[in-house]
Amino acid sequence: MLRFIKIKPFSLPYFNLAAGIIITTVLLSTSIVLGQENENIPELTKGKELLRLEQYEKALPYFDTVLEKDPTNLDALLAKSTIHLLNKEFEEASSTLDKILELNPNDVEALNLKMIATGGLGKSQEAGTYLVRISQLNQKVQVLTSQGFQHYLKDEFNDALSYFDEALEINPKHAKAVAGKALALFQLGKFEDAINNIDKAALLAPNDQNIQRDQMQMILSLPRDSYFNGSSLKLLMRDSNGGLIGYQEAFGLGVFLHNYTEQFLDSMELKTELAQEGQNYEVLQFRGEFPVTIAETFSQAYVANTINGTEMPNIFTLHHGVPSQLGSTVYELWTLVRPIG
Repeated sequence: MLRFIKIKPFSLPYFNLAAGIIITTVLLSTSIVLGQENENIPELTKGKELLRLEQYEKALPYFDTVLEKDPTNLDALLAKSTIHLLNKEFEEASSTLDKILELNPNDVEALNLKMIATGGLGKSQEAGTYLVRISQLNQKVQVLTSQGFQHYLKDEFNDALSYFDEALEINPKHAKAVAGKALALFQLGKFEDAINNIDKAALLAPNDQNIQRDQMQMILSLPRDSYFNGSSLKLLMRDSNGGLIGYQEAFGLGVFLHNYTEQFLDSMELKTELAQEGQNYEVLQFRGEFPVTIAETFSQAYVANTINGTEMPNIFTLHHGVPSQLGSTVYELWTLVRPIG
């Protein structure tokens, strides 16, 4: 398991002694190759996947292909420099990182990697200057993020958004600034962008309970309509041997009102029609199942579809709760009675 270690920033002998551990830890413990940016570029997506699998030599040509088409693609440049550093090719890494820093001298991720590259080349004093610069920029990001939240608490959402954006220009992977941007976007009614950003913040800081809370509250606060009249969820929990652990049935589903919900519902194949009291209805049914990875009591359920790497919830319901255990499986049968027209 990878872990962070502390180093003495100006100690060349210590750096050389721990170089391999430092490189692997810093690179693979960051979200450099896990971001959602430019995921619509097939070569970039494939290269990142190979990089996650530690197939560095196979990944490199994909990033080169991206850079042939767009020499300024930051994701590809960062990934390429990552591979060079993992291979201890410090000169090549440094040269690639210089291209990023020419585009944005304040790119914190690139400065972090540049510090490692120069340290690997034995230039400990130069590495120290990068460390100082990184510290200064991180402090500026914290100040800008704090100012953003101050404006947010005053309901000055556009001003808050400008501060969060300024912070993210320096460090696009600063989780609190990303979360703050999500909150401001949500208040401005830009729900899809808000969900995209809060999901990104949750990936950047998976252990931050405040971000997890904001993520759930944001989903629950999306504009929605309630569908009763026979709409329901039937939920079964079975252990690893197929034995029934629990059963729950919930009536009254909340349908989130955004374009992706309509696309999702229109894609359903199991549809029938019925008429009741002069109103025509469309009955949709769909099933799902997933393994339990955390033992907890399930008291809510939702259906979502993935758009550009972001889960957008479509249908949601609360129920009394079903206890689970590791290794068990949840089976769901959703029935939605949707008025036609």
